[in-house]
Amino acid sequence: MSNYPLFSLVLRTKNEIKNIENFVESVKAQTYQNIEFIVIDNYSTDGTYEYLIENNITVYQKGPERVAQGNYGMLTKSTGKYVGYFDADMILSPNLIESAVRFLEDKENVIALHIREIILGKGFLSSVRRFERSFYEGTLVDAARIFLRSALLEVGGFDEENFKTPSAEDWDLDKRIKSIGEIAFLDSSYGDNKLSDKMSILIRENGVTNPDNLPCFYHNEKDFSLKWYLKKKKYYSKSLGNYISKWGKDDPDLQKQLGVWYRYFFVFVEDTKFKKIFAHPIYFVSMYLNLFFVGLTFLLYRGKK
Repeated sequence: MSNYPLFSLVLRTKNEIKNIENFVESVKAQTYQNIEFIVIDNYSTDGTYEYLIENNITVYQKGPERVAQGNYGMLTKSTGKYVGYFDADMILSPNLIESAVRFLEDKENVIALHIREIILGKGFLSSVRRFERSFYEGTLVDAARIFLRSALLEVGGFDEENFKTPSAEDWDLDKRIKSIGEIAFLDSSYGDNKLSDKMSILIRENGVTNPDNLPCFYHNEKDFSLKWYLKKKKYYSKSLGNYISKWGKDDPDLQKQLGVWYRYFFVFVEDTKFKKIFAHPIYFVSMYLNLFFVGLTFLLYRGKK
């Protein structure tokens, strides 16, 4: 794989000492070797920055939020042909970067990728979240994480002016990326995807018993609770009004992302996905209860500081 182009992997951190080691290990385990690993740390105070320095990882300090961190890493500091951004509570499957690069090299019209996301966490509510997330792969509810860097530079990365705090900045970026090229779902697997014993145990203990060979990242929500989840959604709702104002409430993508018809019904039944509902009806009912509270949270707090 040495003949393949440089991939810049940008990690955004703030006080992630409990997660950082697992993420770094998943980077070291990548089957693709031509990786530029850059961390943009938001002035951590829990030892995250010191851990990165001690492990000879390239790290820069930048705030005030993940939107600015992402742009600083991907637009200013990275040098690869391709670039991807992640957060420290994620774990990359071993073949993720190799699969992404080879997919993009084979399909010149594709300039960005949606990546499969699998929720980690114990207990019933985490299982419901994992079930829900599986419906969003490659849809308008999803968002790209890996890009042709020249395309990202062309559209200017994240819109920091309208999205000072994380909200719909990834949806907004997707819309601008799609104006100059194609976004695809990474559904091709290359390279060995065998997890280390440590990662296999961690993933099994958090609900994923039989991971397949499809490239993905695992999102660690092992401390999931409905209270925590709604607090997170309340925070994300702050800049949602800016997204609506920027594109207009009649924008067809926005109507799907925020509209009742698609977000609460069609996304769960399109492309034969309805079969999963019959396989897990209890998860489906519980998922709808969660979605009701999430929707209510957005309505109550949208645009409020």
